[in-house]
Formats: sequence, structure tokens, C-alpha cells
Amino acid sequence: MRAFILQLQLSDLENSLLQELERWCDSLNQAGFSCRAFTPDSLRKLQSLSEERQRQILQHVRTALILQNCDAQSSEISPENPGEHPEKSTILRALEFFSLELRDESFWKQVGPEDLIEIYNIEQVQIFRTFNFFKLSSYSLLDLLVNEWFLLWERPTFVFEKLLKVAQDCLQGVHSGSKKIEVPAHLLKEIYRPNDESAMHLRSILNELGFICPVYRQGLPGIGGFVVSSSNRVVAIGPESRSLSFL
Repeated sequence: MRAFILQLQLSDLENSLLQELERWCDSLNQAGFSCRAFTPDSLRKLQSLSEERQRQILQHVRTALILQNCDAQSSEISPENPGEHPEKSTILRALEFFSLELRDESFWKQVGPEDLIEIYNIEQVQIFRTFNFFKLSSYSLLDLLVNEWFLLWERPTFVFEKLLKVAQDCLQGVHSGSKKIEVPAHLLKEIYRPNDESAMHLRSILNELGFICPVYRQGLPGIGGFVVSSSNRVVAIGPESRSLSFL
């Protein structure tokens, strides 16, 4: 891989980004999560991006490092709080970092300790997710950052349409607190396969959406985004994953 990187003749900015990706990857692996920093395909795609976009990605990686390393984050549940989500403090720090706040404390009573929790802004763009995501995905960190989500995953159309409506209702203040997402469990499939080898690692995940809750702008009126919880389980990998039909 090092020889391949040298052949690419990366810019100073691109080299800085790779160094930060490797730091983040090492930190995640030490915390018990399994991931790769980048793949050859993701490096090529990185070079095709504008400098502005590369700087945005670099800032994203640095933000993730800051939030993860504020304390000794572990994938294990704290024995002092066995029913509490092990990444609750990380989510709260992320909300504070983005000048947001979660006002409905009942949300934490409705999520399981292994649930994935995501934060979205007012534009419905995901700005953070719990690091347990890396127990589910086969993609490298850079693959996740340089590709649009619709190139990476596929889910039933009716689910996507329902989620759009749920998110819009939340942002418009239809409900002021945590609300159950009434969508049946379904398959979320990894679909990005730049080569035959990568196809061997693609996963199908049984996704069961949990709760959505608005988050508010600190010191300002109005909703600033929302958090979403979900329960996920890998049910197939590689060829078996490709042969599964949507639920």
C-alpha cells in the first residue's frame, strides 16, 4: 500500500488527511472497533475532489478525533451504568460541539446500549454517528467520506420515503419530544463494489429504526436538527449478502 501511495504523488493536504485518517483508525481499533483507514479506490477518488472538499473532510476527521478522544472511549458498557448507552457522553459532547442540545431526556430511556445513534442538522445532513457503527460496516473511513451515501447503501424505496416524511415532521415541530419511528424492520445493504475483492466484504444489515427526537440550537429559538436511534445486526456477508432480497 505504501508503494501505491507514493505512486499517487499526493499533495501536502492529501498527505495530512491520510495521516489524520490513520490516527483515527488506530484510535478506533484500540477502542475495540474494527476499521481500515482507506482503500486504493478511495485514495484515487480523494484526488479527484476539490481542495475545498478535501479540507472539509479533513475537518470532519479532526472533529471525530476530538470527540472520541475527550475521554477513554470504550466499546464496553460501563459497570457503573449497565443500562446506559456506552457512547452517551460522546453524543452529548457532539451536540455541544455543534451548538445543539437534546431537551427530552426520555430519549435515553428509549435507546438500547447497542443502538446506533445519529445526529442530523437542519438540512437533514448527518453530522455525527456513534462509533459502534464500525462494528457494522465493511467500508474504510475514507470510502465513507468521499462517496455519496446512495453509492454506498441501498434500502427499500418505501422506507426512504417514510423516513423523509418522519424527518420533515420532526424539523417542523410536529412533535416536541422523542417519537417512535413506525417503519418495519428491513434490510440495509452495502452496494459499493469498485472491484471484485471489495464485493466479498459487502454486508447486509437488518435495520430496525427506533426513535427520533428534535435537538435545539443552544441559546437560539427553534429546532436545529434531530437525533435518530436504530438497532442493527449484520445478517449476511459477501455473495450471500448480494443474494438476499429486501424485506
